[in-house]
Amino acid sequence: MASVDDYITLVPSENRDKPKFMALVSLVAGAFADTNNAIRSIETKLDLDTAEGDQLDIIGKWVGLSRTLQVPFAVFFSLDITGLGFDQGNWKGPYDPTSGVTVMDDGTYRLMLKAKIGANNWDGTMPTFLAILAEAFQGSGITITAHDNQDMTMDVYLSAKPPALLAAILTGGYLPIKPEGVTQTLHIPS
Repeated sequence: MASVDDYITLVPSENRDKPKFMALVSLVAGAFADTNNAIRSIETKLDLDTAEGDQLDIIGKWVGLSRTLQVPFAVFFSLDITGLGFDQGNWKGPYDPTSGVTVMDDGTYRLMLKAKIGANNWDGTMPTFLAILAEAFQGSGITITAHDNQDMTMDVYLSAKPPALLAAILTGGYLPIKPEGVTQTLHIPS
C-alpha cells in the first residue's frame, strides 16, 4: 500500500526544512496515495480467487454465467436423507424455493466460473479439457479424470462424491465444458 511517507522521502534535503512546502507535498501526496490504494483494492476485489458476493457476480457478468440456475431439485440439509447430512446439503433460506431457481454459493459459483472461463479458451483437446477441470476443481478435494471412447462418447470420473448442489449441477449437465456432439457419462462415487 502506498503511503505519504513514500513520496516525502523523495523530497531533496534542501527543501525538507520548509514546513509549508512539506505540508503541501504531504497534502498532494496523500491524495495520490489514497487514489493508488483505491485502485489496488479494486484489483484484489475482482480477482476470481478472492472475490466474494457482489464482486463475484460482476465477474459472472463479464464471463457470461449467472449465479442462478433454473433446475428442479432440492438439495437442502436433512438428517434423514443420505448425502444431505451435515456439511453435505445447503441450508434452506427463508425465501429459497424447494425447486426451480437455485442460487449458487460463492464456492460453487467460483468453480462454475473457472470452468466457463476455461471453456471460453478451450482448444478442444482432451489434455486441455482435463487441465481446465483440474483448475476449476482445485481445492475441492475432487480429482477428475476422463476417457475418450473414440466413438463420440466419453466417460468422466470423479474421485470423490461432491456436495449435493455440485452433484446436481454435474448430473444436470450445467457444467459449461463439454465437447460438442460428444455424449458424456458421469461416474460419481456413492
